[in-house]
Amino acid sequence: MLVRPATLDDTRGIATVHVRGWRAAYGGILPRDFLDKLSVDEREARWRRNLGETTALTFVAEEAGAVIGWASVGGCRDEDATPELGELWAIYVEPGRWRSGVGRALWDWGRGRLVERGAREVVVWV
Repeated sequence: MLVRPATLDDTRGIATVHVRGWRAAYGGILPRDFLDKLSVDEREARWRRNLGETTALTFVAEEAGAVIGWASVGGCRDEDATPELGELWAIYVEPGRWRSGVGRALWDWGRGRLVERGAREVVVWV
């Protein structure tokens, strides 16, 4: 498994993991028709924009050339945040790979980038 910064070539894989993750994690919590309507094509288009516009750093875990997880970190978006406060904006892993170390590898990589940017604490909104 390789963890690295995301590129535009990763947007389809990111979108696929994003949609599959929502469907697996939120089934029974959110309405089934909402989850069924989630579109990989729509998410891919959003990710193409996001990767160029956001101040977050998005990175992927890949194996055999396929995206199996992704995460985004950056400065905390709270209004009263200081530069020493980072944020885990999102983390998703292919559902078939849950509990296999992919999430840990993503978090370790992201935490390292936050520390490099001067973060001493990290927040997560759920």
